[in-house]
Amino acid sequence: MSYSCANHAGCSSVSGHYCAAVVNSTTGSCRQCEECAQWSDAIDSVCPSSCASANVGSKSSTTAEELYNAYGYWSRVRDEGRDVIAVGCLKSAEEATRVTSGALKGRKGGCAPVFTKKAVSRWCQLDELTLRYPFNSCIATASNDYCGVGEKAVCVANSYYDCCPLQKGVVAGVSIAVGIVLIIVNVLICRSCYTRKLIKRMDVWSDPAVKQAAMRASMKHPKLSMRIRGAAPAPAPAPAPDQP
Repeated sequence: MSYSCANHAGCSSVSGHYCAAVVNSTTGSCRQCEECAQWSDAIDSVCPSSCASANVGSKSSTTAEELYNAYGYWSRVRDEGRDVIAVGCLKSAEEATRVTSGALKGRKGGCAPVFTKKAVSRWCQLDELTLRYPFNSCIATASNDYCGVGEKAVCVANSYYDCCPLQKGVVAGVSIAVGIVLIIVNVLICRSCYTRKLIKRMDVWSDPAVKQAAMRASMKHPKLSMRIRGAAPAPAPAPAPDQP
């Protein structure tokens, strides 16, 4: 026996039922929740949350990969879902149908803290999506492991950074830190090359100041001086005579 209804509340007296649309009629008919999960024919196009536990065909072997690569499912979401689902689900549907290679393009969970942020407009809430478009006749809830995906929110995209872009401040900070490190390394390399050249040509420098600098470098770096010159480091220079 079926009961006429104008909305889902009209079927609340019948446990496990929803208000299904009836062709060429302004009123609906109370039907079992399993049918809403199978046919998505709710009178307002959204299965009531009370039907979430009445899934048809959902199985424990359903995986996230199956959802992400279900081309036909996402095609329907893309083509029918405009203006009726959240933008994150629409973007996921567009991405899932843009590339047909079957490669996994989805993410679940959150984003790495500090360095990245969550692009909210790209994440799809599965429980909200499947009330309108059940996946494998499944309305996602925690009790059914969100139709096998494992988490409530998903993002279908080509790369991790589409779902979790880098923080602008962090990028700038890291760039500055890397730049400073590179400058320090370059200074140390130039300083090392200068010291080696001073010691290597210590006997041929004609400028007294440069010769003194070479002798000081040799005394300061005795091991380096021995490797370069193959002898003991040069003795300290004699003090200059006092001026009369």
